[in-house]
Amino acid sequence: MVAESLMMELDFQVQEAEQLHQEQKQQEKREATGVDYSWLMTPSTKGYEMSQVERMEIEELCMKVKPAECGKVI
Repeated sequence: MVAESLMMELDFQVQEAEQLHQEQKQQEKREATGVDYSWLMTPSTKGYEMSQVERMEIEELCMKVKPAECGKVI
């Protein structure tokens, strides 16, 4: 249960970071070109995906976290 919670939190944080990065890139483009064509673009669905090996290593580490420490880790 703790490992699942930590992995879900990690996935959420990665998605948030990706979204923030995309917004910053779009803002920089708008400032550089002075034109906003974002309403014409379809949102990109491909995001960061960690390799299976990385995911397994992180899951292994998450399993070592005790329930009482879960809040501190998050």
